[in-house]
Parts: sequence; C-alpha cells; structure tokens
Amino acid sequence: MHGLGGKAGSSYMLRIAHLFQNRGWITFRMNHRGCGEGIGLARQTYHSGRSEDASAAMIKIEELYPHSPLVTVGFSLSGNVLLKLLGEKKEPLATNLAGAIAVAPPINLSLCAAALCQSQNRVYDLRFMRLLKKAMKERREHFLDFPEFDFKWWMKLRDFDELCTASLNNFKSAEDYYSKCSAKQFLSEVSTPTYLLASDDDPFVPKESFDDLPENEFLDFNLTKSGGHMGYVSAEKTPLGTHRWLDYAVLAYAENLIKDREKLFFADKE
Repeated sequence: MHGLGGKAGSSYMLRIAHLFQNRGWITFRMNHRGCGEGIGLARQTYHSGRSEDASAAMIKIEELYPHSPLVTVGFSLSGNVLLKLLGEKKEPLATNLAGAIAVAPPINLSLCAAALCQSQNRVYDLRFMRLLKKAMKERREHFLDFPEFDFKWWMKLRDFDELCTASLNNFKSAEDYYSKCSAKQFLSEVSTPTYLLASDDDPFVPKESFDDLPENEFLDFNLTKSGGHMGYVSAEKTPLGTHRWLDYAVLAYAENLIKDREKLFFADKE
C-alpha cells in the first residue's frame, strides 16, 4: 500500500512487487481512493485513518487465495493505516494474515505535520500540496457536487487537513483527525506479528514519534541510524546484489513472517 500522493504504479511499489514476484510470491498493489487507476471512482478521499479500506482489500485477497498466507506492507501513510487497523480492531482482519510490515509510518500525525511545517522540509510540503490540490481538482471534474475549496499558494499540509481532510471526513478539525487516526495509541493492542521500520533521520517522521512505544511481543521495531524517508540506500550491496537496503529488508521481514507462521502451524499439528 502506497504513501501520500502515491499510487499502485509508483516506482517503489513496482520495484518491490517485482522483487517479490521473482521470489515466487503473488502480489497485489493497492490504490487508495482516487489514486492511479482509481481516479474518478471514489467521491470520498483517503487519509491516514482509512483502515476500513485496507481491511476490505485484505478480505478480498483472502477470498481469492484463502489457503495462502498473506503479508501486508504499508509504506508511509499506509503504514499508519495498517497499524491502526491491526491495533484498533474495529474492522475485520483476513484470517490468513501471517504478518504485517510498516515502513516509515507517521504514527503521531500531529508531530509529523509539525515537522513538515519546518522550513527545511518545505520542498516536501510543496510536493504533497501540489498532489493533493490536483486530487481535489480531479474530484470536482468527476463529481459535480464535490465542494470547491479556496487553496492559498502558501498552504501547508496541516492547512489542507484543516480545510479539506477534516471537513470531508467528519472530523472537527485537523487536530481531531490527527488525534483519532494516529496509530501510536493502538500499538499495545496489535496481536499480529508486525515489523515496524523507521529511520533516525527521516525528515518528516521524527524519531520522537517512536518514543515510549508500548511493550508488545508482536511488534518488532527497528529504528535505523539513516535511511531518510523510505530511502535506505546502502553503501555495500545487499545479498540481493543491489544497494537498495529497503527492498532487502522488506523481503527478509516478509519471508521471516512466513517461516514463523509455518513453525506455528506445524507445532499445532504435533
């Protein structure tokens, strides 16, 4: 599942999906509402708390492949969506879910929004705003009753969440949205084997987001010294023969989750 402003066809989604396919996996790449091939199909918008969409996608995959173990990977915004789903336990989970991987998840949305407001991160903020404004324009073109917003050139992501995300999704304010949808508050209840990968130098998911994580035997947290926001380029080649450490890490995590699932399965049979 892709991050904010991304789509199923984003380069990192394609690259990692191909890596898994080459290892014999069946892969699904999810478009959030209105993204990629989903443009014009959804009036409502996606956001960091849309756990019901992740649930629906996984339930559908279970229907298609009920006897295959499922591993779900959420990048950035989708990492928060995934962790919220696992811990909040409000939406159903696929019964074949073997584990989950959250990469650079903004589990404290207010803290991440504040980080994006900093001058050194303006380039990221401008990119997100350009993509989000485009998404709102597309919805106006496809849904005549969709509200028209007055976007100022100086608007930041927090302003967008105040003006659009909150009003379109029945939140009282941006802070209400951040408070209700940040996954950190749900992590203690996660009972699915889960890897959480983050970087010490992520420009807009501050390392402070991961202070005081709850003790949870199902949650394996790895905070690396470097990697940026889903960068993770290694000086040395990984066992896969490339410098893309992220690809190697996600594949290794997924294969470990499957091995652990098989051990539990055979232990139950003994």
